[in-house]
Amino acid sequence: MRIKPTPLLLLLLSLLLFTACQPAPVATAAPLRSPQPATPISEPASTPEVPATQAPPEPSPVPTQTHAASAQAPATAAPNAYKGIVLARVWIYADQSGWATDLQQTKVFHTFDAGKTWRDVSPALGRGTTNLFFLDGKTGWISQNISESNTYIWHSTDGGVKWLRFSQANPGGILSFSNTLNGFVLITLDAGMSHQSVEIQQTADGGATWVTRWKHLPEEAEASLPSSGNKNHIMVLDPNNLLLTGTWPVPKSLYAFQSDNSGYSWNQVQCAGIPELGSSDMWDAQAPLASTPGSLVLPVRAFASVGVDKTFFCISSDRGRTWVFASQLDAAVLHSFTSSGAGLSAGANTIYRTEDGAQSWQPLPFNPPAGQAIIDLVLADSQNAYLLTSSLQTGPYAPAFLYASRDGGQTWVLLTSEIVN
Repeated sequence: MRIKPTPLLLLLLSLLLFTACQPAPVATAAPLRSPQPATPISEPASTPEVPATQAPPEPSPVPTQTHAASAQAPATAAPNAYKGIVLARVWIYADQSGWATDLQQTKVFHTFDAGKTWRDVSPALGRGTTNLFFLDGKTGWISQNISESNTYIWHSTDGGVKWLRFSQANPGGILSFSNTLNGFVLITLDAGMSHQSVEIQQTADGGATWVTRWKHLPEEAEASLPSSGNKNHIMVLDPNNLLLTGTWPVPKSLYAFQSDNSGYSWNQVQCAGIPELGSSDMWDAQAPLASTPGSLVLPVRAFASVGVDKTFFCISSDRGRTWVFASQLDAAVLHSFTSSGAGLSAGANTIYRTEDGAQSWQPLPFNPPAGQAIIDLVLADSQNAYLLTSSLQTGPYAPAFLYASRDGGQTWVLLTSEIVN
């Protein structure tokens, strides 16, 4: 089985390392003979829950296997004796519920008290590459690669108390959902130094069944979604509208594509007004983010031949069809936004805040402890924020430390978080 590094591990390493890119040919965009034309789907007015009586193919509620934590500091320990918690990424929401995972993404944890305590709610994942997507504090999916042609899709709507497992005949991939029923998966078919062929499938029943909307065909050298480049992120705005971003070794070229027909065809988009850093700027389009109602933010990490590392922020008010440059920061890798336009961005040891959807930024007063770096951040709402810090030099089981802010990031308090039974 081909085991690839998890996206989470690559994200954490990028906090300390520059990305090296090499030039390569670029495929010319042209219509693709997709295996199945798109059927427009109307987005429901509200987010319906999967009916309890719905019987998916091979459905089986799987009770969570709760595990006790090992070597975790008790919640009553003094701050100077607290040893941290083995987490690598967190998702915490305005209602104080949330999820977390370890570095290898073999464990999934859940909280109902804003990160003070965590319960191991992992399904029986075992070995294999996993990709996670969380819609809110109770609803999540896990794509677990079993082999080159077999994947489990795990789905929970109750914070991991129980999981449904669906078997799929594909190698799995990156998930994105717009509500509890409608989502897409981005599956890698073949990848090399300068290309990545993919298949994109759609579900309308929470992950039980999937339909192919896009697939790179071996005999076609040209397609509206080029096989060249690395396709790292997919964002589902609704069942018909998708954004796909990544990077390719083409100077001053944005790898960002938009589809308004469920992935049946794609249009490359540009960001007007991006500054020039050097003669051979390389752009890495990160994951798109929702900001104010009707607005999106696209962080673009930019590297120059002179060794300059910046993050440009592009904004869109037409669902990703067009983008304009808004602002820039030094080497920011982590980003979190709320629907009010407030947002946080951070590098290894610096945090910035915006109140206007990335058009302007102010630094926040936070200094990580010596030898540690910020590895994740969450802005749950305009006032409640969370930071995870850790050392990347002591291996995948290095303890992390979760900080909380109740004033939008102006002050931070260390939480003596623990994993409980």
